[in-house]
Parts: sequence; C-alpha cells; structure tokens
Amino acid sequence: MIENSSIKLSENTYHYRSTKNGFVNEIDIIKIGKSSNILAAGRKTKGCATDLEVGLKILVKVGDYVKKEQPLMVLYYKENLAESLNNLADAIEISPEEPVIHPIIFKKENKIY
Repeated sequence: MIENSSIKLSENTYHYRSTKNGFVNEIDIIKIGKSSNILAAGRKTKGCATDLEVGLKILVKVGDYVKKEQPLMVLYYKENLAESLNNLADAIEISPEEPVIHPIIFKKENKIY
C-alpha cells in the first residue's frame, strides 16, 4: 500500500496481530499479495476493477522483534475479510531465534553483486 494523502482509505480496518513473542523470520509476499487481491486491491483479470480504498499495510520487517498481540499488518477492507484472513494464515513467520539477514548487495573479490 502506497502512502498518499489524496487517496481515501476504507474506514473498515482489521489489525492482523502476532500470536506469540519472537522475531519476524519470514514474510510470504505471495500470500500477502493474494490476500490483498481478495480484498479487491488488485486485478484478477485485465478487465477487473481495482478499489483504491482497500488493501493492506505491513507494519514489520524481517528481523523485527514482536510481542504477542502486536499488530503485524493493517487490512483496509469493504468485503471478503474472512477469506483474506484465511489466506494470510502463517504469512508472517515468528521465530524465537533472531534470523540471519544477508545483505542484498555484497562485495566479493573487489566486485559488487
């Protein structure tokens, strides 16, 4: 979801919360994308309309420590909330161990990859 003050967001919100304490180990962007699509934030086919008032906002990133009941995402919805939540099951993996985060860009033998 892109922050833009000129776009009105749905007043219906749901805070998707952590079920336990731990570190964000993995975020499944495929599940999150499908859940957003279920809310009508994306097109299923070329001719489908998109609703700019719905979608979701991810509040955490891999490596963050979270507490039980802490919001991980906010869903802005008009319909299909239950279906979207079913799809989100385990979309954000919480682990007791801090994950090893590898750099996206690294240097090897004086070359940048």
